[in-house]
Amino acid sequence: MTGSPWTVHKHELSCQLMSILKRMSRPRLRKTAIHEAGHAVIAFLLNVPFDSVSILPDNHSLGRVVLSGHPDCANPQNGSYDKRRALKWLDKRTCISLAGQISERLDQGGKPRAYSLASDNGSVADYALEIHQGCEATASAWINSRYVHTETLLRREAVWRAVSTLAETLISRRKLQRGDVIAVIQASGLRRNALFG
Repeated sequence: MTGSPWTVHKHELSCQLMSILKRMSRPRLRKTAIHEAGHAVIAFLLNVPFDSVSILPDNHSLGRVVLSGHPDCANPQNGSYDKRRALKWLDKRTCISLAGQISERLDQGGKPRAYSLASDNGSVADYALEIHQGCEATASAWINSRYVHTETLLRREAVWRAVSTLAETLISRRKLQRGDVIAVIQASGLRRNALFG
């Protein structure tokens, strides 16, 4: 026998993935790439660590940005919990979650695909309710303010250029590690300190 059962299974998954990728049209790939690039560029701007960005579909999504988990300061069960820092972290994660759908809307000129919003919107609602201790009216108003803030960032010429450049790179390479993502963003001319410094 050549190879383990895992090798065969991995090969079958790889063949299935390639089949899905071949069926995805260029416009659909672009929508996914713009969505994920929006998340990644805002994560970069807000200095939120991430591991990779991918437009390789899996059972759960057409793409993803793998962000770091909750820092100790944002975990109320941890001795290092700091409410002020936790709220700041939740604010950043909210902007990152909103950035995908806003990027799609800015690029396509219309409402994003419904299925591209479900996971991101669920995260945003969870963050908002956590920050505003379950008060839906206050959480909703806060989400709207974060949406406007994130859209304002994405509309900046240098930021949008970075999103577009990263999306095109994702279309050709499908997956990028953090270092490659940062290199693409910086090669587009975007610098964190140019916006916040």
